[in-house]
Amino acid sequence: MKMKILICAGIFPPDVGGPASYGLNLAMALVARGHEVKVVTYSDKKKVEDYYPFPVVRILRSTFKPWHYFRYLLALLVNGVSANVLYAQDQVSAGYPSLLASRILRKPFLLKVTGDYSWEQAMNRGLTSVLIDEFQKLSEYAPLVQKIRSVQMNVVRQASTVVVPSQYVARLIRGWNVPEEKIRVIYNAVALPAPKDSKAQLRQRYSVGPNEFLIISSGRDVKWKGFAMFREVVDELKKSHPEIRWLVLNDLPQNTLHEYFAAADLYVLNTGISPKMSSGIKERSKYLF
Repeated sequence: MKMKILICAGIFPPDVGGPASYGLNLAMALVARGHEVKVVTYSDKKKVEDYYPFPVVRILRSTFKPWHYFRYLLALLVNGVSANVLYAQDQVSAGYPSLLASRILRKPFLLKVTGDYSWEQAMNRGLTSVLIDEFQKLSEYAPLVQKIRSVQMNVVRQASTVVVPSQYVARLIRGWNVPEEKIRVIYNAVALPAPKDSKAQLRQRYSVGPNEFLIISSGRDVKWKGFAMFREVVDELKKSHPEIRWLVLNDLPQNTLHEYFAAADLYVLNTGISPKMSSGIKERSKYLF
């Protein structure tokens, strides 16, 4: 059955980040299957040259957030009239306007959840230092965090379907009193093309020394990713293993990123790290060298 799907994104290429890449890959896959897709997203640029087989409506971000949220909602209403379903890619910046639009248009509302947005914001703003699981058990939150959390919970609970990328996030969502039957675990796929050049050629291209042990991480360098703590771990390891070199890649073309992966000795998919976890990493690292 051919469907008309409105993807409601918070970020979209050329923005950097997993949600942006996921949104593009999803849209391309849906079009390849014969569905009609439109994307509404926020943008930092007034004009972007889009060469996709689907339209992308970009809402310029402003310093006064309620203004671009309102314009985003209007775009959802205009472009959602002909859609069969609205699929939001986050719980708040895209999720809340999408929920409102779905109510007005009387359209099904689906939601992608990859984590706890209120925890991410609390970490980024320095309003908490605990990891995500402990954060769920707190008896009270800072006023701003509590407001974000309330919006998030309302959006998640009212979605007709909540798509999550792992059993871990599914368990997190169940803890928010979301019925089990609403949750769908769909794992994110990874497709790494075989490099055209050898590892030695790639290491030479990216100035990796023959004796260096190259560790690669990728992702936005935000507090809740835990890069700061992992940097401390690497600095400690380098005292006994000076050959270690660690790079965080977050703004490279996909083909270049894939070549870095092929040139590396180790890839670390980083997330929040506590001091207790970091000591465990240091202990286990002896098995790598």
